[in-house]
Amino acid sequence: MRNMFRLAVILAVVCAFPLSAGAAGLKIGFVDVQTVLVNSKTGKAATNQLKAAFAAQEKKIDEKGRALQLLEKDIVSQRGIVSNDKLMKKQADFNKKLTAFQKSMQKYQQDRAQKEKALMQPLFKKFNKVVTAFAQDNGYDIIFDVKTAAYAKQTMDLTKQITAKFDQTK
Repeated sequence: MRNMFRLAVILAVVCAFPLSAGAAGLKIGFVDVQTVLVNSKTGKAATNQLKAAFAAQEKKIDEKGRALQLLEKDIVSQRGIVSNDKLMKKQADFNKKLTAFQKSMQKYQQDRAQKEKALMQPLFKKFNKVVTAFAQDNGYDIIFDVKTAAYAKQTMDLTKQITAKFDQTK
């Protein structure tokens, strides 16, 4: 849905230019925003910071997940061997632990998303400034995110140049 909206906006912008402007040589470029943010020095540092901030929590979640899997296998393997009362107690214990695990997973995901947003917001601001400056310095009329285009010539891809400028900008 969001891509359809982007495409509509792009078409509206392109159609808003008179045909004579297109004939005069409208300079258009494309950039892969995600690639710039992931491959830039600043983006890599933010990614590493995010990983470091949540490494211990991820390890605990993995351990709890493995423990739940073992408990579930234990319950399944004991069906028909132990009494129904014991089996029901184990199942109730498993359900309680599973609910707690799901809550901790949800909290982890919310915390991680919040931290990621806090780390990425300044990068997006910097990215917008870099793209604007690059467009003005190099005479570009429009620079689109490559994901909004159905087709773009490789010669119009500015990702490497913008990544280099992004790394040079403080």
